[in-house]
Amino acid sequence: LEHQNHLYAEPAADNPPAGANITFYQSKKSPDGGPRLEIADAGGRVVRSLAGSHLVAGKQTPWIPNTAGMVRFVWDFTENGPTKWTSATLTYQGPDEGATVVPGAYTLRLHLGGRVLTTPLIVKADPRAPWTQDDYVKQHDYAVFAFEQLDKIDRWLNDIDAARTRLSHVIASPTTRPADA
Repeated sequence: LEHQNHLYAEPAADNPPAGANITFYQSKKSPDGGPRLEIADAGGRVVRSLAGSHLVAGKQTPWIPNTAGMVRFVWDFTENGPTKWTSATLTYQGPDEGATVVPGAYTLRLHLGGRVLTTPLIVKADPRAPWTQDDYVKQHDYAVFAFEQLDKIDRWLNDIDAARTRLSHVIASPTTRPADA
C-alpha cells in the first residue's frame, strides 16, 4: 500500500529471522554428512545440536547448508527439542525445538570434516523486555519441565509402538516362541 506522501505504509520485505546469524567459510562441501554445530552453555552442557536435515514445508532441508563458499544460517536461540513420536503423523510428532535459552554466555562448536572450530557467543536479553535475569531463568526452567514431560510421553509412545510391532510379528508366526521374538 502506498501512502499519500508516496511512503509505504506496509513493510516491503519479511523481517530477518530472529536469532544468531552464524557464518563460516568452507572451500569445498564437507564430507561425512556435512557440518555439525553444537551449542554449549557456560557450564559446558550442549543445549542444541544441529546436523542433518529436517522437514520444512514438506521437504527435507538441511539445518546447516553444506555448500562450498560462505555459509550462513540462523540459530533461533532454542534448545534441542523433545523426542518425536515416530509413528504419528507429522503434525503430532512434536516440535524440532525445545525451550528458549536464557541470556548468557554460550560456545559454538562447528564440526567440519575432521576439524572443530569454536567461538564464544553472548545471548543478550531484549532491552525492551521488562524481565530480569531471574525471570528468564524461571521461564526457561518451566519450559524445560514441559518439554521433558512431552519427551517422556513420546518415548513411552515409541516403546508401545515397538512392542505392538513385536507382538504382531509373534502373532503372525505362531511357530515362533516368545523367547525368540
